[in-house]
Amino acid sequence: MREKFLATGILMLLIYTLFPNQTMATTKIDTSFGIQGVSLQNFGMGDDEALTLQVQSDKKILAAGYTFNGAVKNLAVSRFLENGKRDITFNANGQYILSLGTGDTIAHSLAIQDDGKILLSGSSVDDLHRLILVRLTNAGYLDRTFGSDGVILFPFAEGEVGSSEVRLSSDNKIIIAATITSKSAKTYAFFTQLDLNGKTDNTFADDGEVSITGDSFDIAVHSIRLQKDGKILAGGSSSKNDTTKARLFRLNADGSLDTTYGSDGEFVLSIDDDQSVIYDLAIGSDGEVTITGAVKKKDGLFKAFIGKVSANGTIVSSFENSGIYTTTYTNENIAYAVSLQNDGTISAAGFVTSPTDKDVFVLNLKRNTSSQVTTVTYIVTDVGKGDDVAYSIATLLDGNILVAGSSANGNDLDIALLRFSRDQPSSAPPATPTPTGITTSGYLITTAPVTEVTRVAAISGGTITNTSPGTCVERCTAQCQSTTTPCYSSCIANCVDGITVKTRGVVYATEPNPTYTTDNNKEDDAKDSTTTPASGSGDSNGSIFPTSDSKGSIFPDSINYYIVRFGQTDDGPNTGSYDSNITNITPGIHYYVRAYAILSTGEILYGNEYTFATDDACFIATAAYGSPLEEHVTLLRQFRDSYLLTNNIGQRFVALYYHFSPSIADTIRDNAILQTVVRLALFPVILLALFLIKTTLITQLFCLSAGCTCILLLAIKYVTSQQGTAT
Repeated sequence: MREKFLATGILMLLIYTLFPNQTMATTKIDTSFGIQGVSLQNFGMGDDEALTLQVQSDKKILAAGYTFNGAVKNLAVSRFLENGKRDITFNANGQYILSLGTGDTIAHSLAIQDDGKILLSGSSVDDLHRLILVRLTNAGYLDRTFGSDGVILFPFAEGEVGSSEVRLSSDNKIIIAATITSKSAKTYAFFTQLDLNGKTDNTFADDGEVSITGDSFDIAVHSIRLQKDGKILAGGSSSKNDTTKARLFRLNADGSLDTTYGSDGEFVLSIDDDQSVIYDLAIGSDGEVTITGAVKKKDGLFKAFIGKVSANGTIVSSFENSGIYTTTYTNENIAYAVSLQNDGTISAAGFVTSPTDKDVFVLNLKRNTSSQVTTVTYIVTDVGKGDDVAYSIATLLDGNILVAGSSANGNDLDIALLRFSRDQPSSAPPATPTPTGITTSGYLITTAPVTEVTRVAAISGGTITNTSPGTCVERCTAQCQSTTTPCYSSCIANCVDGITVKTRGVVYATEPNPTYTTDNNKEDDAKDSTTTPASGSGDSNGSIFPTSDSKGSIFPDSINYYIVRFGQTDDGPNTGSYDSNITNITPGIHYYVRAYAILSTGEILYGNEYTFATDDACFIATAAYGSPLEEHVTLLRQFRDSYLLTNNIGQRFVALYYHFSPSIADTIRDNAILQTVVRLALFPVILLALFLIKTTLITQLFCLSAGCTCILLLAIKYVTSQQGTAT
């Protein structure tokens, strides 16, 4: 990555408003996601790009596209955890690669079934160009019960397959749309519908398929959405005589053209007679359609636009006075994806050019309906050493924005995920229920924001305020307004004078809503760890880790070689404000934290919740190469996650590394000669990591067999020569 690594320019360049003094909304890169807001995936030695993105119900992230192996492109799918780390439970290593035929195989779109199975539409090339539909299990393997061993092929003898998109209807039908090139080099839109078993639905159009063609013009479809009534809305373009216009058209649920939509079933966008194309669309709760794409201006540059079209196929002229908002950015920019947020904000993503390359570009439009003022926010993020592009976007439940695309590392492209925060920094967002604390049982418990986060520690704390001081009589009288009501009698019966705060502190965990525990032997039942809770500073119970290694290992158990998944601090009694030092936690992990108080009655109270992420920990490699996003460091991190952290011995080795390497890294970081020496020393490790991560299991087994055979032959030769010498 370039030296200004992740030089995220949050460029609030424009407020498009009727009132020029209107303030703009804050939007920023979410540094708690991945590494400084970015998660990169490098499949192999060539280009890797994510063309589509979906978020599962469990908040895991799916990104799909292709990886280039030096000869052809292969379909590639990655799954990430909510915090941007690779999910190694997916296909055992967080990624799935598929090649169908002798040519390129690419995923254009994905959809997730209610049962968690994953549908991918795309294209492949063998003897013919083919539209493909692939289904994976939730675990990341081909679903052999679907189609032919998990794959359905739609061959086209006349030409090639361009863009495609797959959607799931409310009645569990699979709808695929694609752009097909005919023998005469004309393009048309192709639609097909199947059931969840992969069988063609013959009730749709003619034998389950329909083609939308133009008499004298080309048609391309880039995006489809399904309306509540089952109708299919498609967006793309139509071209004639080298002039391209953005176009929407609608099909009925049976596959026939809906001639009631727009003008004879279509809507053609006209923006000052400029050429235009729709790349994505979204349907709002009011039925209005938001479109995004690019318009080619008279100077030859493309500009991103956002528009609104009514449910009947007419422009919504009240939107930005003309129905269309076009960016005023002076450099070329294109929007490939759009998403709608609950507060009415429209977010689009794509790229904008700089003097040297392309950068990820996010455009937000927020309209204040009472003042009729629209706030426009541009966010430009420079990730790598070359072109960075966003192709897909998703709005998360918390209002944050997730985009997927690619980033250049200087040699090739890597799959890139970026997350943007719309409000306060995601390193400390309030989770439950307000940032001002929670009032319960006569106390207000407020968690302090998390600060001074390092690789293995952080500082939080809280404030405990008694909101109902006084005797039981005073409290119950104030609560019930009378001493003669059943409320007062019940209050007095359950009231205890002199309730105090016996213990206070913070609890933290890798899952939301952490709770206090008095069980020092509580086991963490997570699949990839058997660690018990870590203890923060001041814990009166002492360290929950064993003080010696019962297995007689040379690795001491006091080192956190497992992922620390929960823990708590003990910061003494009484009300008021206090600091909590969270220590001995694991690098590169996302934690939730909230204040707690234990009353003299034994009741445990909790405050509001914050979340934070510890820094990642490839200390020595980062010091040697200068950036945690440098491609060699990224490769070593993948090797750690895929091979070392998946077994007990590897976890213990990583623990020792975490323990001793920070001080060594500080020395290396300030000495250019040592940086060069360490790079040379790491070279064999990098080669090993490259071999294990970038090759298939079959290749690894073949190389292992070949190596063992060579060793055996050398041993036989040596023994034979020794016998000959003895003779």
